Amino acid sequence: MFRRPVVGIIFFCLALLPSPAPSQTDPSAAAMALFQQQRYAEALPLFQQAAYSQPDKPLLLYYLAYCQEKTGDLKGAVLNFYRVDSLKASPVIRSHADKEKDKLSLEDQAWVEDQFKPRPTPTPGAVQPALDPSLPAPPPGSAGAGYQASPVLGPVEFLSGRFGFRANLGFDFWNMPDLDSEDKEFFDFVQSQKPSHSGITYDKTTPLGGLFMEGGFFGALEDGEIGAKFDYYFTNHYLYKSSDPYHPAYFETHSVDFDSFGGSAYGRLSFKIGPGARYYLEPSLGVQTLHMIFNIHYEGTSGNPSGASYGFEADGTSLAAGLGMGWEFLIGKRFSFAFGGGYNYARFNNLKGRFEDNSFPSRNNIPGQAVMVRDPANGERYIWFRPDDPSLNYHFYGSSISNFDLQPMVLDLSAVRFTTSFSVLF
Repeated sequence: MFRRPVVGIIFFCLALLPSPAPSQTDPSAAAMALFQQQRYAEALPLFQQAAYSQPDKPLLLYYLAYCQEKTGDLKGAVLNFYRVDSLKASPVIRSHADKEKDKLSLEDQAWVEDQFKPRPTPTPGAVQPALDPSLPAPPPGSAGAGYQASPVLGPVEFLSGRFGFRANLGFDFWNMPDLDSEDKEFFDFVQSQKPSHSGITYDKTTPLGGLFMEGGFFGALEDGEIGAKFDYYFTNHYLYKSSDPYHPAYFETHSVDFDSFGGSAYGRLSFKIGPGARYYLEPSLGVQTLHMIFNIHYEGTSGNPSGASYGFEADGTSLAAGLGMGWEFLIGKRFSFAFGGGYNYARFNNLKGRFEDNSFPSRNNIPGQAVMVRDPANGERYIWFRPDDPSLNYHFYGSSISNFDLQPMVLDLSAVRFTTSFSVLF
């Protein structure tokens, strides 16, 4: 929005245009006095009267539009800013009118554009009335001259000079190679038991990806916005289970549960594609954290003990980077709806935590790292735990630790994503 010092700069040349000296009945002098005191509501009807009597004076129309904007009549202000530009071309005034016009409802935007459509030529001697009795008549040459109120294409500021809040709901389609390895290793183990345990079955629950919720604040710029956002992935549950309907007391389950929280800064570049609609690109960069719980629970096995539960909890941190794109639609002066997609990077490969075993207290609370073990017998990989203290390895691998290839476990949340969002302006 223009400030008073800008008026003198923009309209220096306009002020030099000759104008009749104010008479006792000329309301412009009184209007200017009120304007200087920032009494815009009182100045508005006087500027309106002056603009009626001198419709070819762009400076009077400008002051009228300014007072309308200050007193909440944004539709009238936008119309008169465009009329100023039609009388004396000004890219600054035109740009400001475009920005304010995009804050109007779609109905009001259409009304403003309609004021500049060609009108039938009146018959000689006839007086053409103003399109809206509450506003000055269009200045000469504007109506009927094909004047375009606003370009249809090109970058456009949508929410300039404001702050807002946006809430997103989305879904990431990710690929988890290490969790797939756990699945394959357990499945092959079950298959190897079928000759001696014909009733054994294998089931799994492996989600395609993760549902997340995101929220953040932003400030609008000329052609987009900058802001900060925070996202939370709801708990994801991976379950691998063997059982036997003929021996209900027997089962073995491996489970992986994790959730994630992150924050990032982002920028958004917008391109207008129509009234109240735009296309955007959104790069982001931040940090993401993850908490994972791995557990093995079994009953009725030939092991000693025949039933037990053990596992570990681990945490990790990753760089989070993304590139999003989509379409946003204005659904009111303060609200918008968007949908889009993109790609997000987050890779956790140093998951540190502590081991717990309800059957062997000596293994409880041991710090270490989540790893993938490559079985020397069949070359397959499965999830396990490596203590930070090498002297404790015998608890987990016996005396044959050198025979195992231990690699850090990786949870790769990098994924193609789809999102919907809703934003509100303050």
